[in-house]
Amino acid sequence: MAKRFLTKLLLAATTLTAVVFGSSAPANAGLYEQGYGYHGVVTLHSIHTNNYLDANDRGNGYGDAYAIPANGGIYQTWQNWYRPSDQTFVLINAATGLVLDSNSSGSVYVMASNFGNYQKWKKSYSNGGWEFRNAATNLCMGNYGSTLKTWNCDGTRAQRWL
Repeated sequence: MAKRFLTKLLLAATTLTAVVFGSSAPANAGLYEQGYGYHGVVTLHSIHTNNYLDANDRGNGYGDAYAIPANGGIYQTWQNWYRPSDQTFVLINAATGLVLDSNSSGSVYVMASNFGNYQKWKKSYSNGGWEFRNAATNLCMGNYGSTLKTWNCDGTRAQRWL
């Protein structure tokens, strides 16, 4: 319990520092200009595997997205941005500042913000969890083991997140 509280406290301090000192200002300023509002931080775990959405940064504006067991790290924490006009979400990794992205072949990864539709997600609640549907491909993000990908939305637990 204390570890989870300290992790959340550290995350809040990190997020506040980023906002005050502008370390993530370019992406965030652009999101505000695009009509997005900040909706706090989230951790997402698959109800199928109980693995958490995680990411890394390869240092070139790109990184890997995957799902692994909970470790309490900031890499499993995401800034949640929402735009009411088209009901889309953008998820920015709190540790890397990179945005959750996908493509038509089903790959899921993180990269620098480009405000494109592949970085926008729609979510809906059903079957005990949230379905994340990519705005560009209309495919749903799912998790089998550590594999993270998008495929045709099928309503299974592998495509549900809490």
